[in-house]
This record gives sequence, structure tokens and C-alpha cells, in this order.
Amino acid sequence: MRASLKIMTVVLMALVFVLSLVALLNFFKFQSSLQSLTERRLSVITADVRESLEAGLSLGLSLKHFENAPAILERARALDEGIAALYVFAADGRILHSTDRASAGKLVDRDWMSAQREAHQGLWHYRTSGLLVLGHRLDSSFAAGVGGLALVYPTDALLARVNLMRGDLMAAAALTLLGFSTLAAAPAILASRHLERIFAGIARTLVDSRDTGDGGATPLTPPLLLASRRFNDCVARTHAEIDAVEQALRGRPGGSAPADRPHGGMQADRSAPARPAWEAAP
Repeated sequence: MRASLKIMTVVLMALVFVLSLVALLNFFKFQSSLQSLTERRLSVITADVRESLEAGLSLGLSLKHFENAPAILERARALDEGIAALYVFAADGRILHSTDRASAGKLVDRDWMSAQREAHQGLWHYRTSGLLVLGHRLDSSFAAGVGGLALVYPTDALLARVNLMRGDLMAAAALTLLGFSTLAAAPAILASRHLERIFAGIARTLVDSRDTGDGGATPLTPPLLLASRRFNDCVARTHAEIDAVEQALRGRPGGSAPADRPHGGMQADRSAPARPAWEAAP
């Protein structure tokens, strides 16, 4: 495999990883932002309905006989077409008013009542698979917790928008990958050719030029092995020259080397101290 193909493969893998990570982070960010914005918008709607209902309760009206409650609920439902229904229920959980007329007189889900009892400042929410419920406790100027308000919002529309966004992100990532691959192909090929020339020059330099037994050159040798061989050759030549000098000294009259001198004669004999010049014989 050529170096250019290897470089292109590494560049493409890195680009795919980066684009996948960016697309994944953007997808989760879009999903969380969409859910947060939806909940805030629905919270504003429930807060407006709660204020309208509590204003009538503060005037002494009964929640059960609040004649304007159905109109208030229908007006709130018209603000967002995704709202499935709104419910106004009594303290015992029995539905008093609703945009779904068939549910009047029925009891709300027990989980809704539990969420309302555990809610702080009266605002509560309950989430299940495919369903989001936002609610608020209803208080009057005479008593707290006289009833409750619940808004039901199916999350199918949110999931559809999230899935649509996921498809758009995948298409954008594919187009970006294609564009960057096209732009990076030419520089990668030029850089790989330059590297191939450099590596080829290094390989030719490291080839051992000594002849083998069949008259040919030896294959590529590691640089450390070449340096070791050259060092051993220098040491061997040095020992040979020292031995030649010792042989020449032994051949002169009275010029024998000491028996205990180490190989090469590199260390002087220290068994007898040297005589000063004035004690020498005339």
C-alpha cells in the first residue's frame, strides 16, 4: 500500500470521527433545547390559565360552579395545536372541567396527584413514554390546594421533529465529509510523494555496501548494527597496531616489555619507583 493511500485513510478516519462527534453533540443539544423550549412555552400557558382560575376563586366562586372555566381552557388549548387536553380537577382528583367533555366526573391519574402533592411552589410535571403532563396547584384567598390544573401534551410531534433534525444532520455531515475529502486529496498526495522520496533516500543511505560471499550487497542493515561493526573494526585495528609496536620494542637490545604489563602496554609498571636523574650512573 502506498504512503499516499495510508495518509488519505488516516485523514478520512479522523474526519469521520470528528464529524460524527460534532453531529452527535448537536443532535443531543437540539433535542434537549427543543424539549426545554416546549416545556417553557407550556408552562406559560398553564400559568396564564391558573391566574385566570385563581382570580375567580379569590372572588368567592366555587371551582365546581366556575362557568367561565371551559372557555378559559379552550382559549388556552388554541394557543398550541399540540396540546391534547386541559383538565381542572378538585382536591380529591375528580375532573370538574376539561376540553375533553367525555372525561368530566372521572378521576385523574394517581401519579398526577402524587406529583402535585410533592411539587414545590405548586408547579409540577409528569412524564411518561410519549406523554408530557404539566400542572399547577390551584389556591384561593381562603384556602390552599382547592384543586389542580393539568395540561396534557403528546411528545410524538417532538420526536418527529427530532428525527427530522437527525436526518438533516446526517446529510450535512456526509456532504461535509465529501467536500473535505476532495479538498484534502491533492495536498495529501503531494505530501506523501515527498515523504516517499525522503524515506527512499534514508533507505539507500542505510544500505550496507560491503560485499557478501556471492559478490552482492547485503540487505538493509539497522544503523545501530552498522555503528557497532565499525566500532569493533576500529578496536581490532588499534589492538593490532599496539601488538606491532610491542613486537618492535622486544626486538631492540634491552627493550623487553614487562611480563605483568596488561595487553597493549597502556599502563606503566608501578612495582618499582622511578630513580631520580641525579642518581643515575654517569
